Amino acid sequence: MSLRIENSMSLASTHFSLEQHSAMLSSPLTSFGSPENTAKRSIPEFALMLLLGWLPDPIGSKVRGLVYPKLFKYWGKNISSKPNLDITNASVISVGEKSTLMPYAVLQATSKDSSITLEKGAMLDRGAFVTTVYGFKDCHIHLAENAYIGPFSFVVGPGNISIGKNSMVGSHVGIYANNHNFADLSIPIRDQGLTRQGITIGEDCWLGAGVKVVDGVTIGNGCVIGAGAVVTKDIPDYSVAVGVPARVVSKRK
Repeated sequence: MSLRIENSMSLASTHFSLEQHSAMLSSPLTSFGSPENTAKRSIPEFALMLLLGWLPDPIGSKVRGLVYPKLFKYWGKNISSKPNLDITNASVISVGEKSTLMPYAVLQATSKDSSITLEKGAMLDRGAFVTTVYGFKDCHIHLAENAYIGPFSFVVGPGNISIGKNSMVGSHVGIYANNHNFADLSIPIRDQGLTRQGITIGEDCWLGAGVKVVDGVTIGNGCVIGAGAVVTKDIPDYSVAVGVPARVVSKRK
């Protein structure tokens, strides 16, 4: 079977409460790799997050700005870090100067040879979820300068993901750099493994609310993807694409 479908995780309803979002953080359904590849949060990291993570602004950001550089691979100056962030393996996470992390944002680097990088001015809005996926190694997620991830959007490995400079990702968007294999009818789908081709989103793109991007896709520079579209194929530079599956309906130049 060569039929390609969207990752099952991205087909789930994207309209959920903060309580449902918190429950998903510990859900075993996000773990399809080998447990031995999973790096857990260290005791010092857990303790400092517990002690400092709840502190409200403006005091909270200032205190975290003094302590977090010791935890993170890189923690730049003038970062606005709001309360109730969920951080795993900060030692392989870099956050550039003047970045913003809104309440309930999630940064999960799930193995020591993976990485998450936010360049200068990047922003994760409330409830945005960025994860390299538990049980997999060597996943690298990169948000370039001034990249924006909207409320309750998911950026999910274990394939590599790159989101270009000044690109905007709207609310409830799913960017999933994995897809379930399902060709063998004698084996449960969850046991057939995942693809991890990776996803690239160029510079100065705008993905509207509810867009889904599947594994292996490249979206070129300057593209606009209409709300609710499902991107299953590459989109050329400066295209406007809409629909399910997404198709190019016009060019910006």
